[in-house]
Amino acid sequence: MDNTVREIMAVVMAVATVVITIMSFLICMPRRFPKPVIIISFIVLAAGLLLLNTVTDHIRKLPVPNGWPFIPLVIIFFKGNIFQKLFLLFANFFISISIIILFSMTFGFFVQYGSAQIFLLMIAAISVTFTVYIILMLKFGKQLLEKIFGSGSKKEWALYMISIFILYYFQFLLQRVHVQNNVFYFAAQIFLIWSFLILCYAIINTYEKTKQKYKADFARDIIAAGLEHYQRMNEQYEAIRIMKHDIKFHINTALDMLQNGEIEKGGQYLTGLKNQIAEKELPVYCNNQVINSLVADYARKCRDNDIELDISITIPENFFVHNYEMCIVLGNLMENALEACQKLGKEREIKLVIKPKGEQLALMVRNTYNGRVVKAGDKYQSEKQVGGVGLESVMAVVQSYGETLHIEHDGVWFSVFVLWK
Repeated sequence: MDNTVREIMAVVMAVATVVITIMSFLICMPRRFPKPVIIISFIVLAAGLLLLNTVTDHIRKLPVPNGWPFIPLVIIFFKGNIFQKLFLLFANFFISISIIILFSMTFGFFVQYGSAQIFLLMIAAISVTFTVYIILMLKFGKQLLEKIFGSGSKKEWALYMISIFILYYFQFLLQRVHVQNNVFYFAAQIFLIWSFLILCYAIINTYEKTKQKYKADFARDIIAAGLEHYQRMNEQYEAIRIMKHDIKFHINTALDMLQNGEIEKGGQYLTGLKNQIAEKELPVYCNNQVINSLVADYARKCRDNDIELDISITIPENFFVHNYEMCIVLGNLMENALEACQKLGKEREIKLVIKPKGEQLALMVRNTYNGRVVKAGDKYQSEKQVGGVGLESVMAVVQSYGETLHIEHDGVWFSVFVLWK
């Protein structure tokens, strides 16, 4: 009876672990193939492993975790960084086995292991716990992992993957050590879980530091751009002041030419004076000085890079704009558009439109690009090897204010639309 109960419990635990693994990947990671194909493949593999373990005891004598055949399935059926996929795989194995071992050890203090009573207790406890786990993954898992997986290089994730594999492998070896001391197993498992929590904290802490560093860098760039524009404004103001001071001399010179009958020469002189004044005038795109400064800075960059920039901005006077948040959104979108156009040899063009739409403010940045779009699921990624979190910052600001963001692209134009309350 005990052996039968043990075999049934082993099958139940294996099935539960497979279900958790499949659910976690379907929820959190973009997939290459339809869900039915992935689920059937995992079920067939799990059934094959269970049958193999039932027919022969050979695999159980090898120090190799039974979950290793899932590795090629994860790599083939899901997109993304290979180290992140393996990290999620081993993390799910570790969490599932930890739950099973903790319940087994806890119930083992009160009920004989291998009896029908502990089997029923384990089934009930694992059913409830794994159901709660899946609900939490459905509600928070995707958003959490998208944020965490959005930072860190491949080298860092390789280190994280190796760390979780070591914890999982130690956990596997721990089950093979025959020590007649339940307290030892329980303490060792608590230590491994504590190590796993520290690893997760390190990853999340690294993500938060990366996010804060990016915000600080972006704020510094915004301030630097503002200071640069302010300095140019002062230089232009000083030039205009000097020109106004000398205007009477220019007028007298033009009058002398006209009075002496040099009408054509006087006209040319006045035309040249008019062009000089026009060159010194400050560009005005809207009545919001902060937004105007940012747009003026990117207009200068577009001129320097031979990029045609079409600007149409209308911000109602009664419309309150969060300047900092608007600069994050507009600055990132214009920076992305500028970099995309710089990769083109010709037909460099950017269109910027900001106008009221009902009770909202519509913002559109449209630019020509090379036709290549990098996506991980529904998330757009930069082609940069380092950085490239512009759209991520835009999404964070837009979502925090409950705004709407929409992206369209074809082979020529890449367009981003934002509706601002």
